[in-house]
Amino acid sequence: MVKLNQTYGLETPIQNSYPLPIISERAPTTSDLGRLPGQIWIHKPAGDIYMLVQVGSGLADWKQITP
Repeated sequence: MVKLNQTYGLETPIQNSYPLPIISERAPTTSDLGRLPGQIWIHKPAGDIYMLVQVGSGLADWKQITP
């Protein structure tokens, strides 16, 4: 289950905000589930950044968004 953070806003007293990026010592795999599409994953040792594109058939599709 994905948990959205709640923050205070000016026009909407309490609103959902997107989860913070995941900073990890490894790259994401297809088994890294339980996140929303658009989630950012930072592989700290390599300096690579990935984004979760979709989850389907029990597999996560992470795309590297850094060159």
